[in-house]
Amino acid sequence: MRNAVRIRPIWYSAIPLIAWWAGLPIWWALGIQRAASILVAIPLGLWLVMNRKKLELPFPLAVFGAFICWVLLSLIAVTTLRYGLAYGMRLAFYTAAFVIGLYTWNALRRGLNPRLLIWPIVALWGAAVVLSFPGLMHAGLGFPTPVEWMLHKAGIYNPFLSDSSHAQFSEWDQAYGTPRPSPLFAYTNEWGAAMGITTPIAVYAMLTTTHRRARLLVAGLLLLAAVPILSSLNRGCWISLAVAIGYVVIRKTCAGDLRPLVSVAVVSVAVAGIIAASPLSELLTERMDNPNTSTRATLYSASVHLAMESPLVGYGAPQSSEGLADSNDVAIGTHGQIWTLLVSQGFVGAALFVLALICFVWFARPLRGSSPAVWLHAVGLVALVQLAFYEVVPDGLAITFVALAICATTAGRYAPTPAPQSTSDSRLKPSHR
Repeated sequence: MRNAVRIRPIWYSAIPLIAWWAGLPIWWALGIQRAASILVAIPLGLWLVMNRKKLELPFPLAVFGAFICWVLLSLIAVTTLRYGLAYGMRLAFYTAAFVIGLYTWNALRRGLNPRLLIWPIVALWGAAVVLSFPGLMHAGLGFPTPVEWMLHKAGIYNPFLSDSSHAQFSEWDQAYGTPRPSPLFAYTNEWGAAMGITTPIAVYAMLTTTHRRARLLVAGLLLLAAVPILSSLNRGCWISLAVAIGYVVIRKTCAGDLRPLVSVAVVSVAVAGIIAASPLSELLTERMDNPNTSTRATLYSASVHLAMESPLVGYGAPQSSEGLADSNDVAIGTHGQIWTLLVSQGFVGAALFVLALICFVWFARPLRGSSPAVWLHAVGLVALVQLAFYEVVPDGLAITFVALAICATTAGRYAPTPAPQSTSDSRLKPSHR
């Protein structure tokens, strides 16, 4: 007799994602956090191949697949090895996000418990909050990683690779003379982008958990997070959280639930009082009075100019700003995902990317405004807003796809419909409510 094949439970397939998010402090300490999403996508891609006959491709990810095809086409515009490496890195990030999104959708449809994906993201968020405090107390605190050491041994001193592989708890802002948190990421802006994306997910986890200690822990971390978020002087992060909170308040209020509106009013008054009575008041006032956005404006204008010169396929990657006044030697097509897309893949590629994200936000909308899943849905809106001033790869886009997939399959049109136990596969069918 043939030995029976043992089928592993569906949660086994989620181990790479769990290891990525919950273990990000480890990958950061090793210097490989930027490549983690690519490494994670490999086993998830194998799972997709093994289950290819039963895969579902939701429309938003199909649009994103068309975007990736356009990225492949833009290779014809790459002119040098340097630009080729930048092109290849972003193509790998986009492909990894697509694979992670497609895996999440199909695994959830096959019964994967969403909590297995939610709580590792919360662990990532919590670690980024807690580890920000050493950097705020000791400016410049950091340590060399094994990858950084190997790069130096090999004689590679590329600034981007050095920044990506060096573990630092904060960046020093010379303009304002203050440290700005950046743990688990290479730059403060990446930390701020991650806070904007993951904080709504942490709120969702707090509201849906049945464990009192977990709820209290997340609530405490949310209060604690206010310190590094305000101290970061990161307006992009502030805008992201304002969009998420504003959206949730509107949806809840329209559904007849006034509690979020009251809570936001009380918290806003409390935070304003704390700021007014602390040194943060002077720092925030100075930040608002001196926005220091001239470099961004220069890069944005140059990005549009380059996109107009190559509107179809772009240049494959951000371009050198050599000779451009007030650019601080920062590449044209950075400081915002939309500008990266315009320069790298032209207007068509940028339109496909934005369309895919908009479609996913619409596709995943919760049926009831009173549902806690509204917080997950807010992540999609945050990602759309962040396109103007943050790059959403490698981490933000993948996490956004996961959050929207969970929202769609738990509280949206594709939430499983209760069925008799005798129909074991009916829970996988989409609801047509």
